[in-house]
Amino acid sequence: MFFKLKLLKFTPLWAMISFWFGLHLLLLFIIAPRFFQPGSEDLRVIRHNVQLVPRLPDPTLLTAVLVKPDEYVKKGTPLFEFDKSVYQYRVDNAKAQVAAAEQHVLVLKANLEAVSQQVAQAKANEQFAQRQVTRYEAMAKEGAGSQQDLQQWQDQLVVNQADIQVALANEKKAKLEYEAQIDGVNTKVAEAKSVLQEQEYYLGQTTIHAPADGYITNLQARPGLVVGGRRIGAIASFICEEEPYILATFFQSHLMYVKEGQPVEIALDTYPGQIFEGEVEAVWKAAGQGQMMPMGMLPTFEEPLPKGRFPVKIRIKDPDPLLAAGVQGAVAIYTGEGNSFSILRRIEIRSYSYGNYLYPMPNVMAAIAALIAGVLVVVTVAIHLFTLRGLSKFIRRLKNTPVLAMGFSMVAAIAVHLFEIFIFAIVLMGMSFEDRFGSLTGKVDDSLRDYFYYSALAYTSLGFGDVSPQGSLRSVAAVEAITGLVLIAWTASFAFLAMQELWGEKDSQN
Repeated sequence: MFFKLKLLKFTPLWAMISFWFGLHLLLLFIIAPRFFQPGSEDLRVIRHNVQLVPRLPDPTLLTAVLVKPDEYVKKGTPLFEFDKSVYQYRVDNAKAQVAAAEQHVLVLKANLEAVSQQVAQAKANEQFAQRQVTRYEAMAKEGAGSQQDLQQWQDQLVVNQADIQVALANEKKAKLEYEAQIDGVNTKVAEAKSVLQEQEYYLGQTTIHAPADGYITNLQARPGLVVGGRRIGAIASFICEEEPYILATFFQSHLMYVKEGQPVEIALDTYPGQIFEGEVEAVWKAAGQGQMMPMGMLPTFEEPLPKGRFPVKIRIKDPDPLLAAGVQGAVAIYTGEGNSFSILRRIEIRSYSYGNYLYPMPNVMAAIAALIAGVLVVVTVAIHLFTLRGLSKFIRRLKNTPVLAMGFSMVAAIAVHLFEIFIFAIVLMGMSFEDRFGSLTGKVDDSLRDYFYYSALAYTSLGFGDVSPQGSLRSVAAVEAITGLVLIAWTASFAFLAMQELWGEKDSQN
């Protein structure tokens, strides 16, 4: 268009427009895969683990560690043993209490039988007294008996009737004690057995068994450790051997087309150069930013929260049984949309996998960042050079209207500075997609606005300090600060020379 067809004349303005258009055209190949084939380098292998917490009521001495670190064990295998003596004594005492309670039931039964005999005896005495009263009443009427004897037997009858009530009350009490039961068991026996079961439970807790097939790593517990009582906490973490799963986090907007069952490719850091196949098992559409705890105060919303990510659960096909918990890597999801861009994501994830052969080497990322910074210096200096050269020609053409020429030149100079800031911002944002380059920290949400803001701070050496780079991004930011200082000074010297050219001759003549 400029050189072969010569439809347009190549000028600094058209150079800037062409570069701007070409840059946005290249952004299409960066943005489209983020939605059609979303990728993430925040991937980790998750295995279920169980915190082994001794459930002992009193301080207890650890006497034996029966497992070695990273040793595979079956479910139910003894792992730790604690001092049993105190708990064995309590079990023996509880058994004695059960025997005593059961014997006490026999005593209650015998007591009930004795009280029942007392009731029968009291009734017999009452009947005898009743007959005597009747006999003496008849004798008294005929004058054969004394009134005094009659009165004595009447008093005895009252006493015997009272004895019956006392005996019946004692019988009821003895019966209640004997028949006090829970599920057919005497309450005293049930109470003693519950104490025995509790003590047997604690005795059983003096040995910790494997809750599942798996192993213990980072085994620090040793004989002599005291646990239980006030010492609350796990003494080891048991990693279960059951099938692990993979979680990868994505920006929320990148999950637009992600659904369950879609194919994925996985690159694990422990297997450089290999790609594993899998599929999306679930999308966890929830994050901590959406949770509020019950409280007596109203929440405040002063500043926007950084954009959170959603995890995606991924099932790997034919998982390696030695796939360790915490293994990291990268993943690419192929949604079936925009298949023409999938080749870019496939190249990227394979580059990541093979790059694991190199990236652990010292300063590799720093060297790549330095190379990128050097390219940015060349590009921005070239843009600045062609722009100032074009403005110099423009000023000479409008020498008769110095105010217009100088005003337009300053606006153009500011515009080119903003454009250079934008170039650095785009590159910094693109580098942040690779986690090993680092990212911005502070009050940011990883948007282009944040990167442009930080790029402007670095370019002008202003530096408020509310946003800061991490990792290899610091190298690019440092180079941008030096480049911005030089280019701003270059623009200042250009402005001085331009003003001297426009007004210097007139001032000297006056």
